[in-house]
Amino acid sequence: MGTSDTDGSIFGYYIHDSGTDRFTTGESLDRNGESRGIVRSGRYQLDEVWTLFGEITYVSDEGFVDSFFEREAEVGREFTSRLFVRASARTVRRTPG
Repeated sequence: MGTSDTDGSIFGYYIHDSGTDRFTTGESLDRNGESRGIVRSGRYQLDEVWTLFGEITYVSDEGFVDSFFEREAEVGREFTSRLFVRASARTVRRTPG
């Protein structure tokens, strides 16, 4: 009937930062040994019936995306967290036994 395999994605980036951020606005900010990063997860196919559509995002500070992922900062979607679960319309047949 089901499978124990799942399929999904997660992205993470971490840096112990003591450099200077240069923002798309032209401003800059010196960092003094700060731990900074991002974690972002995506869609998970839980089994043949259930799919979890989740965007769960953690960003350490307001300047992180602008400093390290300039294109995402300029044209990407907003980094947010949301969750949606869907059951497939397929009928799952159970056999007695």
